Amino acid sequence: MAVASTPMRIVHVSPYPLERTSGINRLIELLAEALHAHGFETFLVAPGISSRPHEGYLRRIPVPIKSSRARNSILALRTFSIVIRNQPVDIVHVHQAHLQSLAGLVAARIRGIPTVLTLHLRLRATSRLRRLLQSALLRTVVALAKEAIAVADLVAADCGLSEVQVIRNGVPIPTEPARAPNRCSTPRLVFAGRVTASKGIFVLLEALATVDRVNPISLITFGPVDDSREYAAAKRRLGLESRVEDTGVDPGWLQRTNSDDVFVLPSFYEGMPLALLEAMANGLPVIATPVGGVPEVVIHGRTGLLVPVRDVRTLADAILWMAAHRDEASAMGREGRQIVAQDYSLGQLARAYESLYRRLLRVPQDALALTSAGPKAALRR
Repeated sequence: MAVASTPMRIVHVSPYPLERTSGINRLIELLAEALHAHGFETFLVAPGISSRPHEGYLRRIPVPIKSSRARNSILALRTFSIVIRNQPVDIVHVHQAHLQSLAGLVAARIRGIPTVLTLHLRLRATSRLRRLLQSALLRTVVALAKEAIAVADLVAADCGLSEVQVIRNGVPIPTEPARAPNRCSTPRLVFAGRVTASKGIFVLLEALATVDRVNPISLITFGPVDDSREYAAAKRRLGLESRVEDTGVDPGWLQRTNSDDVFVLPSFYEGMPLALLEAMANGLPVIATPVGGVPEVVIHGRTGLLVPVRDVRTLADAILWMAAHRDEASAMGREGRQIVAQDYSLGQLARAYESLYRRLLRVPQDALALTSAGPKAALRR
């Protein structure tokens, strides 16, 4: 496709901090890189004080914010100011039903800029009042957005929406699976993402301790530890300190996996997790929970095993099954890789959003005039 003479500027609005590991921010980065060659400039407005250098395809606009009860309101107001003041912007693309997203959508509507909302997952409310507020916010942002997108059919259903377009998350598909040089003599579990309770890490530790009495299987984690004190205490209490290797954030984590590894993600809630797709794209069999869009790609008995949320015993049984059936597990990994390559590639994701953006920009709105406006200054905070 021919590249536009004047780049189209897409401003993404994300509530997740720039300094924190986030699948949503990672997806924005992948999309920005893929679309850069097709005439798109991408900006990411998100909380944080990022010192990371700007890539040629993505400019991060940090929104300094302190932890407080008014954090979300302050974040929303500052995001509104960024979107309303900066010229020119062609499309505002917000993520999640968040107060910040509402602010970005309102600012864009005032300016006559087309908008996109992507729903990645529906968070679980902790009280009836919070559930009512979340539902009201969800309905409002969906109504305000020119286009509403869900990352999976099951995510759309979980949000109670039937009139939204589904654009599946996508990841790079390697020509050959990345592999560590040395193969392990016994299966190893791999966990990638935030090492935190909502990702099921403590359930995984309990299951690993159960398994350890039968088969001494190890676990390697890639990602930041949210509560290092509680996590260390759990490993010590369960006698797993020698069985678990925590590497921290490692962008090249897939290069440290091998063909006998099993990817495990026993999350309490998810959308369509990128780490899961990346593991499957690299041919790893999977054990996961049937949350969000996960069952659309982890087909029980074909590409992996699904276990109930918080079910230590069933998770332990699934781990033991993978260890005892290594040929079957490898076949699951191969089929999973085929499914991800067919339906969840970064190329498919980029083409879908490029088509959506170009369709929105053909609508006669002020954004068309902005696209052809003169020199484009960097976004201001």
